[in-house]
Amino acid sequence: MVKEGKVSIKQIPEGIFYNPWMEINRDLSVLVLKYLVQRRGEVEVCDPLCASGIRELRFLEEVGNLKRLVAGDLSQRAIDFAKELLRDYENVFLFREEANLLLRREGKFDFVEIDPFGSPVPFLESAIVSLRRGGIISITATDTAPLSGNKPEKCFRRYGSLPLRSEFMHEFGIRILIKKVIERGAELNLALRPIFAYYHRHHYKVFFTKEGGGRKADELLKSIKHLSYCFNCLYRKVEEESKTCPYCGSKLKRVGKAFVGNYYDQELFNFLLKERQNPYISKETKKLLSLIAEEAKMGDVVGFYTTSSLGKLLKLKLLPTIKEVIGELPAVRSHVRGDGFKTRLEHRELLDFFSSRYGGNY
Repeated sequence: MVKEGKVSIKQIPEGIFYNPWMEINRDLSVLVLKYLVQRRGEVEVCDPLCASGIRELRFLEEVGNLKRLVAGDLSQRAIDFAKELLRDYENVFLFREEANLLLRREGKFDFVEIDPFGSPVPFLESAIVSLRRGGIISITATDTAPLSGNKPEKCFRRYGSLPLRSEFMHEFGIRILIKKVIERGAELNLALRPIFAYYHRHHYKVFFTKEGGGRKADELLKSIKHLSYCFNCLYRKVEEESKTCPYCGSKLKRVGKAFVGNYYDQELFNFLLKERQNPYISKETKKLLSLIAEEAKMGDVVGFYTTSSLGKLLKLKLLPTIKEVIGELPAVRSHVRGDGFKTRLEHRELLDFFSSRYGGNY
């Protein structure tokens, strides 16, 4: 028995892809689609990589008001199972077809879901073109190794950016993914503005709204920049002119480019926070939203520190808890790592505080 959200499925046959760990991913898609429906009324949706079809069933049962729901997959077994699962809904159209062809052939949509196994890059242009102005596109990436710095050559080849293997590597991975989508949209004279993003377990997920015009695309492109990072003392700064760390004198690592703006839309996020009361949303999703509630206040701060990395740097005998740090500093927790926190303090101010308060030595 598979029970997720408002739906229950007796059995998903062997050979049809279903990942229970991605419930949080599907939860967020349901909530953001619900937000879009409240704003636009009846909408058209496309998921060209539907696999088992459980996401589609949740859209129909938990959101409703769908004029047309188009879904596809290359697996005939998956399509046959999804057809049986969704047989009672007249507004559902299922196809065994390659994702790009399906997106191009079936016209325009208000909401497009791109959730592949691996990188979403091969599907970006078709997804962007098929999305209506003001619509929302959901982009998932499970190729976390390249984006987080484990395979930098592949990241540069695929996303046109150098990743950063650091304490905030997964946040930087989110920002690289956003950069790629913005650039692809700009090439089409369209602005893809990020409105919500997160990292969880083994995937990144970002929602974008599509806005028209080269000028809006140009404004977004201004928020794509390099980051310099010092592996010796953890210093970091966007578009640092010097090649050496101004704090410790070590050589700086220049990475990116990446999106350095805020990727949390306040109106959408306020809606998501209210939906924490939704009984069909998993505890894990509710916990994530609670963590991001604070982090969103510093959404424009690139990167975060961790108590463990600072403890190692300053040779602390006893690490402070994240609760202690948040209580004593102008800082907020990061959802990416349990001991991570964001702050607007200057690097020197932060190290001086940790040294004097917790007995560090640097």
